[in-house]
Amino acid sequence: MEIALAKRLFHGREKYNCAQAILKAFQEYNKLTDSEIAQHQSSGGGRAEGGVCGALYAAKLHLDDAGQKTALEKSFKDKAKYITCKEIKKNQTLSCIQCIETAAALLKEKIEKSNKTTARAGKAGPVRR
Repeated sequence: MEIALAKRLFHGREKYNCAQAILKAFQEYNKLTDSEIAQHQSSGGGRAEGGVCGALYAAKLHLDDAGQKTALEKSFKDKAKYITCKEIKKNQTLSCIQCIETAAALLKEKIEKSNKTTARAGKAGPVRR
């Protein structure tokens, strides 16, 4: 559901960029407000910190664990060959919508894995930052 929603939100009625589409699609996971999502208007189109793909950048924002962030970035790079928007576009390895789909799928996988681990350990769910 989140993957399809992220793809639909990108440049949809709400005019979300790639980062905002990922943040909104997974909004319930970290209880982000619409205002917090709006603050990432300048995180798409290669303008995320370090020029990182906005979809990847936003997916990493949903994770608290540094190891999970690193693993997500590595998996993304395995598929896209690069992590910066500029290089992905220059080398045409993935389209923007494919970056969103990839980042969303990887994030969903990490969340599901984390939820299973948390459930086995008897711990509470995600904590809002």
